[in-house]
Amino acid sequence: MAIQQLRKYFPDGKIDKALESGTPPSPCTEIIASSMADYRTYHSQPAEGYKRCDIIRLQLLLGSNVSIAVQDQSFPAYVDSSVIIGHAGDFEDKSRMYGNIEYMKCVPQTNFFPDLATTSRSDIIFFCSPNNPTGHAATRQQLEQLVKFA
Repeated sequence: MAIQQLRKYFPDGKIDKALESGTPPSPCTEIIASSMADYRTYHSQPAEGYKRCDIIRLQLLLGSNVSIAVQDQSFPAYVDSSVIIGHAGDFEDKSRMYGNIEYMKCVPQTNFFPDLATTSRSDIIFFCSPNNPTGHAATRQQLEQLVKFA
């Protein structure tokens, strides 16, 4: 049903711009949202719904004058929560990153693990393993290095 509705509104199949927020919301957004709500695995789960709250609570607990380091690329809630709570600096158009956040490059050349020798000391380090979107899991040795660094 949703596929037929999308084809009606977007016969050329190009829906990428339709997903952007706007006023009024595009029919595509409504179709996708209602289809996801009807699909049994997309119903709200407490484990999924509270993780952003926990991240912000951790940051509140540590105060307003903390430095943040995040994997680059990683789960967006780490940067988002830093922005929401006021730990991040201004958004820098040229780099497409926020100030006052240390972005630790995790790329194939570094085996998807940050180069800790070039990483500044931070009060909070957000590190996920396995990481999205790469799916790479850090080794025990890498995790031990990270803990010693922290």
